Amino acid sequence: VAWSGTAAAFNVKSGEELWKKKFCGEVPQDPFSVGINGDVMLACGAAEERPAGSLAPVICDTVYGLYAKDGTKLWKYVPGMMFQGQNFTPALMDDVVVFTNSKADVCCIKLKDGSEQWKAVPKGVGRSLGGAIVGRNRLVYVAANRPGKKLWNHPSGGKGTLRAYELKSGALKWEKEFDLETHAVPSLLSTGPGGKLVLAVGLGATPGFPEGNSFGQPLTGDQWEAQIVGLNPETGEQLWTTERL
Repeated sequence: VAWSGTAAAFNVKSGEELWKKKFCGEVPQDPFSVGINGDVMLACGAAEERPAGSLAPVICDTVYGLYAKDGTKLWKYVPGMMFQGQNFTPALMDDVVVFTNSKADVCCIKLKDGSEQWKAVPKGVGRSLGGAIVGRNRLVYVAANRPGKKLWNHPSGGKGTLRAYELKSGALKWEKEFDLETHAVPSLLSTGPGGKLVLAVGLGATPGFPEGNSFGQPLTGDQWEAQIVGLNPETGEQLWTTERL
């Protein structure tokens, strides 16, 4: 997918271009994920192009389903929320796809036609660069941050959270809070053949400009304090944690 809002497909053996089609106005300049399941390819973008010469960032407002064999636009879904590309990590399971935005709003739509199944819009959240995944237990895991005072090395308030939703209904099953921010997509890890799964999440603030830079006092920072936490995927119970680095 190119910034111009064009998607393309290539032969994996030869590199030959199979098709290329414009599907939206523009896409974010930050990298984001596309998804594919069967004949449907998923991508996000802005429906309209920015005015000529605009320096404003591209903000996504639409999710598109494209026919994977030729790029034909099958459907589009307007979630009614803005999101940046780096949060778009489409999680595919059964016949639906789940995704989130920087405020941890979660949408679940049908893969075949883009129809909305459910949407979760939690209150009291801060911006996060995390995303959503779906486990084989049919739970949706979403990294988010809680609101707080934005300080140096606390760009989103300094407090993180992880939420688990039921894939079928969108009901919140559990929520786990942390005293470091969460800006990473959680992972489900195997403990070995036939072993139980562990839900792992990385904690810590995002890096940024050095303190005292010419742009003024930033709200990002370069605090290298970080931690990885392992949780029970079913309950959110903490199983282990690394030392803070």
